[in-house]
Amino acid sequence: RFDGQFHLVQGLCQLGKSEEIALAAFLSIFVHKALPIVFVKNSGGREAQVQLAGNLEAFNAKISRHLAEFTGTSLGSRLSQGFKGFHLHPIFDVDEYKRTSDAQVPILLCNPSQIQRAKSKLGTSVGRDAEDKLRMVCIFDEDDLNTSTSARDSTKIEQQLFGEWNGGASLRAQAKQVISITATIGAIALSEKEPMRLSIMPVHPHYFGLSPQVPAERRPKFREVPSSDTEEDESLGFPRGVASMIQDMLNSPIACVGLVHSETRIEEHKKLQCAIAHLFYQHRLLVVTHNGGSNYQTRKACYHAEVTQGAEYITETNFPLTCRASEVLSPALDAFLRDSEDHLCTDGLHRFGKRLKLMDVLTLLHRFCEQVFAAGNGRVVTTIVSGHAGGRGVTFRDKSHQSCLTDMFLGRNLDLSGEYLIQIANRLSGKFVNSRGEGWVPPRLNFWASKDLYDTILVHHERLDQITSLLKKENGKPLKDIVADSEDYVRLTELPGRSSGSKRKALRITRSKIEQPWTEQTLGRMDSGNRPLLHGGGNVTELVLDVMRNRAGCSNEPGTDLHLKASEQRLEAELQLLLQTPTDEELREVACRAYPHLDASSDVALHLLDEVGVISYDELPEEIRELVVNQELPRTQITRSLTKHFGVKTAECLRSSERYGRAGSIMRSNLQEGDYCELVIQMDMQRSRMITLKKKMSLEDLKHVREEAERNVANSPVFAWRAFRDPSGPATKWPAIDIIFARAAQEQGPATRLEFHSQGRKRSVPEPETGAAVQSKVRRVPNPASSSGGTNTLRQTMDACHSLLELKQSGVNAKGGSSRWRDSASKLKELATQLTPAKLAEEVTASVEDMITNFKANYSTWRSQVQHILKMLEAA
Repeated sequence: RFDGQFHLVQGLCQLGKSEEIALAAFLSIFVHKALPIVFVKNSGGREAQVQLAGNLEAFNAKISRHLAEFTGTSLGSRLSQGFKGFHLHPIFDVDEYKRTSDAQVPILLCNPSQIQRAKSKLGTSVGRDAEDKLRMVCIFDEDDLNTSTSARDSTKIEQQLFGEWNGGASLRAQAKQVISITATIGAIALSEKEPMRLSIMPVHPHYFGLSPQVPAERRPKFREVPSSDTEEDESLGFPRGVASMIQDMLNSPIACVGLVHSETRIEEHKKLQCAIAHLFYQHRLLVVTHNGGSNYQTRKACYHAEVTQGAEYITETNFPLTCRASEVLSPALDAFLRDSEDHLCTDGLHRFGKRLKLMDVLTLLHRFCEQVFAAGNGRVVTTIVSGHAGGRGVTFRDKSHQSCLTDMFLGRNLDLSGEYLIQIANRLSGKFVNSRGEGWVPPRLNFWASKDLYDTILVHHERLDQITSLLKKENGKPLKDIVADSEDYVRLTELPGRSSGSKRKALRITRSKIEQPWTEQTLGRMDSGNRPLLHGGGNVTELVLDVMRNRAGCSNEPGTDLHLKASEQRLEAELQLLLQTPTDEELREVACRAYPHLDASSDVALHLLDEVGVISYDELPEEIRELVVNQELPRTQITRSLTKHFGVKTAECLRSSERYGRAGSIMRSNLQEGDYCELVIQMDMQRSRMITLKKKMSLEDLKHVREEAERNVANSPVFAWRAFRDPSGPATKWPAIDIIFARAAQEQGPATRLEFHSQGRKRSVPEPETGAAVQSKVRRVPNPASSSGGTNTLRQTMDACHSLLELKQSGVNAKGGSSRWRDSASKLKELATQLTPAKLAEEVTASVEDMITNFKANYSTWRSQVQHILKMLEAA
């Protein structure tokens, strides 16, 4: 239906969404008399435009076949002009548009320049309908990429698409119809403010893919790669898992095409291509690199040499796709490509011009492979090395769609967002049909990855399906409105094998700039079920609530991952439970559930560091009450008055409309009096009350207990304290409290660290330099008693790394900051040269020198290099 309502079409990766785009364009022209404008993803040059244009031609052929069935019947004047009167005509530039009877379909890159030109040239020529809507249908392929932030107002693309246009509504609001088509709807679901019509494409009977929606017999075979084999092997120059995949393809009786998706930079692709061809020089093998164009390293070299256009830069830019054959196959490939157009060969590396897209190159190489086989020389294996450019919207097939991927190796970080992993992994997926539309079963379809990565990808599919089902169930109601009106919890499937760190707080459905503001606005504790790191401890609030509900005889709610905003009654009920002081038995029960190695009979002490109170404004002296209710007074003035009133030295006052309440990471070793706030007050203006968290243990006593804990780690007490948070967002301010647990634990070596657990999963935060207490910052402690001089040097080098990491970026950017940084880096280099064995000294010194050479004060990339060096040292 073209009713003006935002229409979101969701389909699995490579399910054939291009045909949906063609159908939408066809209906726009021949039914609704509107101009369809298709916006495709901007990355990868014009490849997406060319691919979609080819799909429109295939759609035209289908239209001709359907119309042929009506030959001899009366279909009107258009049919008398021939079948081509119903064909779509793709154009790549708005200047090519002419107001003729042809069914023109502009296919434009979705970048600010193209959007602006479409608005200025096409928006003024299409006219308006009776409802004052532009006779324009905007069709966005991979539309979730056009949203970069939760508010949709930061990037130039967002401003062009969602911002005001000519003093009125946005382009999308003025168009007759907006249709979005994508496989990963997370960014749209979390940011769309208007009701939508959600359509889910059915799974084609000949579609093979990783999604749980696909029947098991049509899913790729999982080939487990040990985690160690997904990292680069020094002897090979690339991951050993890649070598295993290629060897398996070479042993196969069919012609295999494999995709290697591990490195992202073009420079690494070149090295990988050479290393693979060199290792398998005696086998019939082609290694193709697929990237987006010029090499960053080459551009950087040209920049430093003050050369505007070096020869290598021009070559890489104009001939981005490359192919290298193994030694045994190289003469035959040279002869086959000798007279090819848009082709360049240097030192055995065949380059293809920008006019040839990936599908053209694969078609050409497929013909070569068939020629070799027809000559009786056996099957040829093709391996494609790709990175960022080989993601969504890219099909690794020839033009006939008969030469398809048979294998894929994926090596990626588990903490990447679900949308990224789903799009990348499903380059192996797709429909397997011939030119007549008849299905066929691929003889081989293997997915090579570590078990953790494979499980994570499958769970990301499930989580995305769960959000899609929720939107479908609510008839396209915006997710934010579902959150506001819901009193229930929705549990997403737990992500396996999550790494530690603050990233636990993320839902990992889409990019953080979209997720983070959304979770703050909707109060979602949106994680996979693992407890997030909070104020240097583990958040055990749900465990405490569970115990308190049992005591109160309340029904327990299921655990939460996607926490949809609860009703006021629920918020107040939870607050009232947390305002009660847990008994020693209840605290011990929570501790046993949080720390599985403890049991109820353990004599480990429990320290609840604060007490909570509720004070009505009516109970306050009149002069204090007048200060509290005065919204115009600065908060510092109110805090000073309340500090004096309650008789404490340090206090912090928070209005309910302000930021999250500070509890302070009270487990850090350098804790000062101002950090250990004796009293934290949350102002609940709407209910004329204040909630207080007052420390029961003095700072001196806390330090003493922590020192005792360090000396007797086996019997370290469990520390428990509270922190304010604002769980309700801007709509309804409601105070809430989190409860945090932490305890000291023994680490290998002389240092101690903080550990925290959740539902049987251990999370640990290493100890800082002094070893005096616990802190969530990695730091090794030098051991003067060590008998090995090499060990001392190693530890001193690690300390030098930590000294660099402690430098704040603002300080590095300040006057004299670069000099201080270089002094610290030089000290690190000096220590690195003294390391043993010599190979370690050589590797670390080279890394430090590279870091110093590429250092720029305004960029913090050096931090990741220091962390890499630290990992090398820790491994040693």
